[in-house]
Amino acid sequence: MRSQHITRSNKGAVFEIELEIMKHILIFFLISPTLLFSQDFIVLSYDDFIDQVKSFHPVIRQLQLLDIKSDGYTLKAKGNFDPTIDFNIDNKSFDDKRYYRKMEGQIKIPTKYGLAFEGGYERNNGDFLNEENSLPLPGLISAGVRIPLANGLLYDERRMILDEAKIIVKENRLKQIEKYNKVIFDATKSYINWQTTYQKILIYTQAISVAEQTYAITKDLYIQGVGTGIDTLEAELNLDQRNSALLKLQQDYNLARQAINNYIWDANQAPLELNNDTKPEVLAIDKWQDQMFALQILQDSLLLNLTSIQNLDFEKSRYELLRKLEKENLKPTVDLKYNPLLSVNRENRLLSLAPSDYKLGVSVYYPLLTRKARGSIKIIDADIETVVLEQSYTTQRLKTALDLIKTNQEILNERFLIAEKNTTSAATLFEAETIKFNLGESSLFLLNSREQKRLEYALKSLDAQNEYLKNQTIYIYLLQGF
Repeated sequence: MRSQHITRSNKGAVFEIELEIMKHILIFFLISPTLLFSQDFIVLSYDDFIDQVKSFHPVIRQLQLLDIKSDGYTLKAKGNFDPTIDFNIDNKSFDDKRYYRKMEGQIKIPTKYGLAFEGGYERNNGDFLNEENSLPLPGLISAGVRIPLANGLLYDERRMILDEAKIIVKENRLKQIEKYNKVIFDATKSYINWQTTYQKILIYTQAISVAEQTYAITKDLYIQGVGTGIDTLEAELNLDQRNSALLKLQQDYNLARQAINNYIWDANQAPLELNNDTKPEVLAIDKWQDQMFALQILQDSLLLNLTSIQNLDFEKSRYELLRKLEKENLKPTVDLKYNPLLSVNRENRLLSLAPSDYKLGVSVYYPLLTRKARGSIKIIDADIETVVLEQSYTTQRLKTALDLIKTNQEILNERFLIAEKNTTSAATLFEAETIKFNLGESSLFLLNSREQKRLEYALKSLDAQNEYLKNQTIYIYLLQGF
């Protein structure tokens, strides 16, 4: 049976071998992962990625359709003031007798001021024509005006629809801003996740290389009879754990990469996919710091112009239009209609107007209790007050959220600095533990523990940086700064 002990001189030789090997491991481990695993690949920078999203993403292009819809709403509202033409011919013949033939044409021109101009032509004849419909043979031409003397003089439903169309145009502009910022924000989050997962893969790839080196050394020492099977088993277990974690990260990376594919399109609206050799830019922690600082200075003024606040303004304006219309309904409906009648001279075909030839009419309608209008106004007043309260609440909620983000930014920065410091300290401890191990004053278990801590702190530093970047983008998104 081989003795488990070796002489002092043999120990020194073994330690010299271990020392040289562990020095190589230490140097290998401390090299930057981006340099260590560098290879030929294409870097898709964040700025290039976002430019692609802004130029060709379908949702961004769809925003142009809102301008078309706005024009459509405006055109439709103006259609209520279009002139109209009515023409009617009514004949009755029976038993070889022409009872009557009535022909009437009319043109109406509504205006934005409540008035409506009217013009018409009537020509009637027949053996049994009602006397009131009897007209000169050439017919009569009428022209006149319809005037609402109370309800509808200052405001009516047509004008309300036109005013509402103007609000819709403004609302569509806000929708454009909202959707644009949402797409850029979501795309930015996806890019941050992609580059974070990529960096984690680099870190774990590096850690696996170290674990492979350690396993190979412990295995060789065991074969040489100067190492133990426990050390070899532990090194193998450590290597398997690293490989398993890397496989999980590769799954996450594929998902993050696929999320990026959802945002890249070409000029022909065809979806694009990243090549396997396309990698993300490693974002600096202060990527959006200057932009965030600039927005912080203008936060109070920007807050009042946010789409969520302005949408409530427009909702309030809609209720105010309804209230204005219902106030008109408290007035009686009094319509005055006056149409001078012009006859056609059969001989010279000239028009003649006599002061006594006219149509004059007045129609009056008024609900005595006006409960319908008063009830509507009461409901609208409650709705307006609800919007005012919602506006105050939304403004305060957004201000609180923005202030919290700024506070979190300071905390996340401290967390990142501590994690960076801990990463450096853990690397120093690992280096010291390696030296002690080479001198025979430590064990593989302690060495692996030091190396594991170094890995944990590197990942914590990356997670803190990831949160810091996302926190910046949330602040920018809330203030619609993209």
